[in-house]
Amino acid sequence: MGKLLSRFIGMGKQYGAEWWILVAGALIVASVLFMAMFASTIAPFDPHDQDAGPQLAPPGSDHLLGTDNLQRDVFSRIVFGSRTILGVAILAAIISSLIGISLGLISGYSGGIFDKSLSLIMDSIYSFPGLILAIAFAAMLEPGIISITLAVSVIYIPTYFRLVRGQTLSIKEELYVEAARAIGTPGLTILWKYIFPNVIATTAVVFTMNVGDAIMIEAALTYLGLGLPPSVVDWGMDLAMGKKYLPSGQWWLITFPGAMISILALGFTMLGEGLADILIPRLLERYFSRSFIGNRSSRCAVSHSNWNSECGGECQPQPKKGRSDGAGWGLRLRKVNPGVFHHQNAQTTRYDFRGQDQISQSGHPQNE
Repeated sequence: MGKLLSRFIGMGKQYGAEWWILVAGALIVASVLFMAMFASTIAPFDPHDQDAGPQLAPPGSDHLLGTDNLQRDVFSRIVFGSRTILGVAILAAIISSLIGISLGLISGYSGGIFDKSLSLIMDSIYSFPGLILAIAFAAMLEPGIISITLAVSVIYIPTYFRLVRGQTLSIKEELYVEAARAIGTPGLTILWKYIFPNVIATTAVVFTMNVGDAIMIEAALTYLGLGLPPSVVDWGMDLAMGKKYLPSGQWWLITFPGAMISILALGFTMLGEGLADILIPRLLERYFSRSFIGNRSSRCAVSHSNWNSECGGECQPQPKKGRSDGAGWGLRLRKVNPGVFHHQNAQTTRYDFRGQDQISQSGHPQNE
């Protein structure tokens, strides 16, 4: 236990604020997950019980968060409502990631007219505001958990598609992929064994952020009366029901559901931000180690703020002590001749690892 605690504190010293943001988000998410898993034990009343207490009773010892206009216990509805909003948000993110990642891999690897057509379709979907698109789909479907899940999942498919396609276009040009093609390895095997493992880490970061956004979308849809039948316990529906009692002083009907929606969305967002700040620099370091690897004993002067190599040959970057990242999302390097890279203030190329695209100093894409 002592070693685990010391390692935990050591991670905080190594990564700084990013680590504690990750921990805070994980604690929030874990708390709500625990509440959803053991809702029957935690909740003192049935969420549909209309005889739990007096009508519109304020928070007190008998009812921790008060009761609503139908004499139902608000705390019990908060506990059971966590199951609905978590189930919809996580399931929607899983569906969208499975479809988006699969299409992104196939489109980026195959290229041609299929890639152009699919990219056009995804860009068209991506151009719509997410909430409006979800409202349109939810209005066309019958009310239910599956319907609202599908309506929310459609929003995030282009996000995974664009991310994975961009990385696939870059990775498929790597030497180890070309070698696999040269020896006759099937395309599906290359996608599964060589390309997919190199894109999954960044999609994990996007997944957690999408869950946080899906929570807000789901709450907005149910607040508007779309997606779920009235019999389902949900925070967004309780929020809509309680708003008309706010002018008369029953503040708890809208305060606690709204606070839980905000806290849970914040928890997933912090979890995603922490993962991004910790994982992405590691992926960047691994990319450079794979792409520019040469003589590991070469002498390199590389730091967190100024990456430069004057080794006279290929060189593996070494991050500054105590940090595993390079220069954030991208590095500014100028290719002088094979294997030699210098940091320059002008005529530079920025390698943006969010999409593996090369971007000039003015910010516009350029081809080598």
